[in-house]
Amino acid sequence: MTSSERQSSNASESIDLKALLFRILSFWPIIVFGILLGLSVAYLVNRYTLPTYKTELKLLIDDGSEKESFGPEQLMSALGYYNPRLTFENEVVKIKSRKMTRLTLDQLDFGISYFIVGRLLSNETYGPDVPIKLIYDSIPEYMEKVNLEIEFDNEGNWKLLNRDEIEDLWDTTLRDEYEFDKNIGWNGFYFRLIRKGPVKGNERMSIKFNTEESLIEKYNKDLVIDPEAEGSSAIRMELKGRNELKIKDYLNTLARTYIQFGLKEAKEKSEKTIDFINSQLAIVSDSLDQVENLREDFHSSHRLTTIGEEGGRIFEKLDVLIAKKSSEDLQIQYLNFLEDYVHGRRSIDDIVAPSSMGVQDPVLIGLVNELIHLNSQRQDMLSGIVKEGTLLNGIDAQIVLLKKTLVENLNSQKQGSSIRIQELDRQINSYDEEIAKLPQVERTYLTIERKYLLNDALFTLLLEKKAESEINKASIVSPNKIIDEAVALGVISPKKSLNYAIGFLLGILIPIGGISIFSYFDNRVHELAEVQSISKANILGLVGHSEKSTNLIVLEHPKTSISESFRAIRTNLQYLSISKEKKVILVTSSISGEGKTYCSMNLASILALGEKKTVILGLDLRNPTIFDDFNLTNEKGVVNYLIGAEKLKDVIHPTMNPNLFVIPSGPTPPNPAELLMSEKFAEMLIELKERFDYIVMDTPPMGLVADANDLMKFADIVIYVIRQSYTRKPMLTSLNYLEENHSNKSISVIMNDVGVSSTYGYGYGYGYGYGYGYGYGYGYGYYEEDHQKKKSKLRLRKN
Repeated sequence: MTSSERQSSNASESIDLKALLFRILSFWPIIVFGILLGLSVAYLVNRYTLPTYKTELKLLIDDGSEKESFGPEQLMSALGYYNPRLTFENEVVKIKSRKMTRLTLDQLDFGISYFIVGRLLSNETYGPDVPIKLIYDSIPEYMEKVNLEIEFDNEGNWKLLNRDEIEDLWDTTLRDEYEFDKNIGWNGFYFRLIRKGPVKGNERMSIKFNTEESLIEKYNKDLVIDPEAEGSSAIRMELKGRNELKIKDYLNTLARTYIQFGLKEAKEKSEKTIDFINSQLAIVSDSLDQVENLREDFHSSHRLTTIGEEGGRIFEKLDVLIAKKSSEDLQIQYLNFLEDYVHGRRSIDDIVAPSSMGVQDPVLIGLVNELIHLNSQRQDMLSGIVKEGTLLNGIDAQIVLLKKTLVENLNSQKQGSSIRIQELDRQINSYDEEIAKLPQVERTYLTIERKYLLNDALFTLLLEKKAESEINKASIVSPNKIIDEAVALGVISPKKSLNYAIGFLLGILIPIGGISIFSYFDNRVHELAEVQSISKANILGLVGHSEKSTNLIVLEHPKTSISESFRAIRTNLQYLSISKEKKVILVTSSISGEGKTYCSMNLASILALGEKKTVILGLDLRNPTIFDDFNLTNEKGVVNYLIGAEKLKDVIHPTMNPNLFVIPSGPTPPNPAELLMSEKFAEMLIELKERFDYIVMDTPPMGLVADANDLMKFADIVIYVIRQSYTRKPMLTSLNYLEENHSNKSISVIMNDVGVSSTYGYGYGYGYGYGYGYGYGYGYGYYEEDHQKKKSKLRLRKN
């Protein structure tokens, strides 16, 4: 393929944007209809879509950032089980847990929903706007699928509208009308409907019973929690719903419930510490009572009120050592207490914080606090919204790892305490030798006093811890705070402006898209540029669309724009085959229906009007039609002459124009191609050239039969008729074939049936398409159609 051929091929395959734009604009009524339809749909969506509201609440939560980090956290972070935001994220999970949702719903009257029934929609009403209220003890399970559709009457009663539906459901009989404030029993469900405010006659309402599970599922699904800012522990809770007041109440109640739940958990930890201390106090108190009784008995029997100087010195030393040992004993008891938890002999709920028992080791404090926190999170997840096991498995792994670390730490702590107790016992025992040197009475007294001091010191220490725990419990405040209570963000759906914009765009884009797709796959010829991109044939002219009932436009309506188009074609014919005085014009096309015969008749007519003797030959022997327009019979014609049945003068028929004659096809022969290629046909043309200036041959379509191609050798001028928006581009291969095989012939193209508002801007004629621009146009008044339009307008004005 040569470079010019490739360019021609690319030009034919590329999309002409300008042509496409003109084509789209030609379908402007469809686009306008699409826009109106899109806007109408948007209006209906906005009008008949229930509004969806959105509310927002800001909450500051404890993200655990103040907790000290310790060795195990670093190890868990390396293993992938821990991250700095885990506490914050778990608090979010706690807020969205089923447990928290259930506690929130228990404080709200969401068990029943009330709807105002309109003509097309039912809008939910809530709070003070509800004119009625249904009072009930409990809702049976069979009521959960029932909606009560009621109507108020003017007498203050209410009617059950869906009685038949409920009767079929329960297989029972109900009344149509009921009174307000009266007790009603339906199949074991007892209730009464009261009026909270005025009700309108004939107003309808719907009452829906909601299950707890459905409410939990709904609000957990609709609640959205996001960080307020990156790195911040403040969160933003958003909720969407059909009733603005209802979702505001839910968000505020949820936030308060979460804060109270956190306070309750913190206070429960203090209560556990106090309970543990009380249990230890009870044990120590018994021992102390026994020693006190023994002490009092000794005082009474020996009447000993004071001891000597040496005994007093020993007593002071023992007092200090016994106090230290009491503290170590308390820690040993707490460490044994923790060891029972690790070995499964005690629940995590019984564990108290190490710091409240005087344990100062930061690692042990961190381990116990983290274990308590992780178990709390685990319980929240088990009763919460987490379906997948990823987070839960991670927490379980952390607990296992922490327990192993805790065992090692407990063993280390117990060993340290045991060593310290042994040292204290050694120091206490060292004073036994000095006590042995004292008198018997003082020695016995110091032994009793040592037991008393030991129990008294432990008792006093426990009382101090209890007081501290009581103070801590009283001073507990929640680290979680409501920053901004729930505020309404307005209607988020339907977005009216957006819907109108979408409707407008779709109203434009869908028709344009459809037109563009249709145009892309449309392989019909719409403009001359498409012909010129495929063929090098000359453009002889354009012929407009005719609304006349006759095909003989030139003869019967010589002042029409179509007649002017043929005059332009006649002018252009003068520049073809200039060397020949007598010209034979062959008119053909790709297929039938493209106006080949129509153009042949009117071209011959315009030549005749120019004082040129012209004859039309009807050479479409298989489908003869030309005779009918001239009111002739087809009994005598070309066929009759070619078979020798008639003389040439007998088959030539005159018309209304003295310079125009017609030779019809004649009867359909069995061998049309052979007749046209016979010597008799060549003789006929020679004889006709002697009598006529122009011979117009109306031949069969080239795309159907080969007759036109065979007749090319007799033609001086070849006219190929293309019909706008009818002829398909692949059919133009016939035109290319003519150019390639008959390069010595003058081959031209006439585009027929060009519309007044042609798809690509062409008008009647080739250069005569003005008159459709400003006002009546530059050429207005020159054509017969313009006078007819003017008369019709005058007629309308008179009427």
